[in-house]
Amino acid sequence: MANGMSDAFERAKIFVEGEIIHIGEPEQITDKFKKTLMVIREEGDYDNRIPIEVINDKIEYLKDFKVGDEVKAFYNVRGNAGKGKFEGRWFVNLRLWKLEKYQKKTWTNEEDKFVPDEIPF
Repeated sequence: MANGMSDAFERAKIFVEGEIIHIGEPEQITDKFKKTLMVIREEGDYDNRIPIEVINDKIEYLKDFKVGDEVKAFYNVRGNAGKGKFEGRWFVNLRLWKLEKYQKKTWTNEEDKFVPDEIPF
């Protein structure tokens, strides 16, 4: 590559942790292409709802998940130029490649917290 970045770096895999708030019905686009949309609400200071596109065989991942599940969703960022009436516009999609259940870490009581008795040096 001219700029010295590797393919692995360019296609960095990104993830989000949060609650599934929507799983759409699969839509058959062509004989070989179907897609749906999953939306994850990420916890934080702002109401962040992240739509992630799920295509073809990855739609099968969704059968083990439901709205309300806490998940860790790994996705790739995809960009496209508009065509036809969308000429001159640019579009970004987040495309799922892996989905797993995620358990938030919370402290249940004071005994679970680590507090050192003395400084180790």
